[in-house]
Amino acid sequence: MGSETQVHLTIGGEPAVAVFRERISARPGETLFVEPDVAKLNLFDAETGRSLET
Repeated sequence: MGSETQVHLTIGGEPAVAVFRERISARPGETLFVEPDVAKLNLFDAETGRSLET
């Protein structure tokens, strides 16, 4: 995706997408251990697609 990498993953059995601004060397199917910066999370309502204020 150009300057960022989008990773589709599951967290607690729920689908999620993580965006990395730096290059990562992960391959499809590989397990990644991530620790999100909660101050930078963007959450959306699954039904409406609207952003949830955090």
